[in-house]
Amino acid sequence: MKIKTLLTRAKKCKSDADASLLLESIENHFNGTVLGGLRIANSESYMEDGNAFVQFEMNHVISDDYITMIKPVVRDKKFSLYIVTNRMLDGMGMHSRKWETVDGSELDWSYDDNDDIQSIEDLAEFAKKNALCNHRNLIESVGVNSEAAMVAAEYSW
Repeated sequence: MKIKTLLTRAKKCKSDADASLLLESIENHFNGTVLGGLRIANSESYMEDGNAFVQFEMNHVISDDYITMIKPVVRDKKFSLYIVTNRMLDGMGMHSRKWETVDGSELDWSYDDNDDIQSIEDLAEFAKKNALCNHRNLIESVGVNSEAAMVAAEYSW
């Protein structure tokens, strides 16, 4: 699905039910990409100041101590994607109530008509590459060389 098409559909939303259908469509499209199979959590959809607001998280659980979150967001007629790796301070994984962002792991991307990324599929590939780099950096931080760290990160997906 083209991101421009997704935004056109978002502009046509008139009700919370429309926003909910948009959310379902976006989740389904991401599920059909290289990110398929990730845990989906914290899905939200509603109308906000006359515009659709839609967001959800796709989480890659590295361990009970580290989780990478990929969060697509439609808000104010714009599409963005947020990627971050968090350290779970209580070691409870997805059930954690206390976490901190791993330094250097945040990426906030916004759609632009002139961007190389024009489809959900392209965006999913971009997100996975960035998430893998975050994971590789974690592994490198304990003394593993870059090549071996990337192999280990890719294996976990």
